[in-house]
Amino acid sequence: MRQAIVITIIMIFFPVHISYMGKDALTSGTICILLLFAAYLKQMISQGRVINDKIDAATYMLIAVGMLSTFIAIRTGTIDSDLNGHAVRQLASFVTALLLFVVIKNYKQMNAHENAHEMAEKLVKLILLLVSVHVVITIMVIKFPQIENVLRIFYAKETQSVIREYEDVERYRSFVFSPEQYGEILAALSPFVVYKLVKDKIIIWYLVFLLFAVGLMLSVTRSGILLFMFGSIVSYYYFSKENRGLALFSIAISAVLISATIAFNPVLLDNMTQRFRLAGEAYSSRSSIFEIANRDTMPEFWQEVISNISLVGHSLVRVDFHNLFLTTVHQIGIIGAALFFLILLFPLMGLIRHRSRMNNPQTYLRFACLLFMLLFLVNELKFEFTRITSYHQICWALIGVVYLVSRYKPEGGRGLCRQMGGK
Repeated sequence: MRQAIVITIIMIFFPVHISYMGKDALTSGTICILLLFAAYLKQMISQGRVINDKIDAATYMLIAVGMLSTFIAIRTGTIDSDLNGHAVRQLASFVTALLLFVVIKNYKQMNAHENAHEMAEKLVKLILLLVSVHVVITIMVIKFPQIENVLRIFYAKETQSVIREYEDVERYRSFVFSPEQYGEILAALSPFVVYKLVKDKIIIWYLVFLLFAVGLMLSVTRSGILLFMFGSIVSYYYFSKENRGLALFSIAISAVLISATIAFNPVLLDNMTQRFRLAGEAYSSRSSIFEIANRDTMPEFWQEVISNISLVGHSLVRVDFHNLFLTTVHQIGIIGAALFFLILLFPLMGLIRHRSRMNNPQTYLRFACLLFMLLFLVNELKFEFTRITSYHQICWALIGVVYLVSRYKPEGGRGLCRQMGGK
């Protein structure tokens, strides 16, 4: 099952799109998730159970609400008939992302003899490296545009290029991540990068950290840059609390690498300066920074959601309200939103409830998971991760990893630096 999960995640990061009637109907990642869940379900049935806990039950109920919402919207004509196919594709994305979450969160139930933290760390490592590969690919396409033709097999039909013009600034993406998604995932994963950097103390994690910083500069996502800086500083401080010298050295090396990158590519700094200057100008002419973060449309979106609120929502058709809460309430209603946020926030409760003062790798991994969730949820005040299939699935895979870590208490052990050879 471990190999099947790894293969599935790789296929999500490198999705081959399968078209039907001129539209991207499925991805190879989606098919792998369905096969993975079928194998999981077979194993669970052989063990005499299908639902392991209340979160499993809530997840299956949430899937049912999503299906009901889409079915009602199509049958009643709530959505335009031209959007019926889109609604079904969004439903498939929603369902498969949640099924992947179920499989990962229940990994320990399928493999009782294996260490949950060890599996979680392997999945985190895999995802960090895959995100880094995407940044490398983006850089290669920028330097050698002809490479993009080779990668077309992984592009969705609506994705034309890695370059996106926005407010006279070039913003870059990959075939999975839009600029906004780049900014969010790179910032939210920063605690895990610093955790691996401090824990393993090998050059590859300095390179990964540099690639994350470069990826953020290429995406020119203001919230991502700020959250990445915050997450990295807090993580360095926490993970190196037994060895401040190591923290200062790591920060210095990271700063030198980033500064050298900017020196060789001054356009990166120019783009970031331009984006933050525009934000400053907008703030000086408006009263609410929250409105600026949400494109001046928050009052309008809030009014639309409240005036059309229902129990099961109006289908999973993409609405882009730039706020996860508003989008979720609109799409799957009061019942669906309650289940959605119960599942999403439950791992946080486990991480806080089982917090430990012991200094060992498990405790530090739990802190990285906690900080990841906080950074992720803060950015979701101005975004929603449920827009695009592959990113949707990646995020629920990460939430499954957090859940896997959160439900088991950390065991005793020596401090991270001492255990890994630090002084």
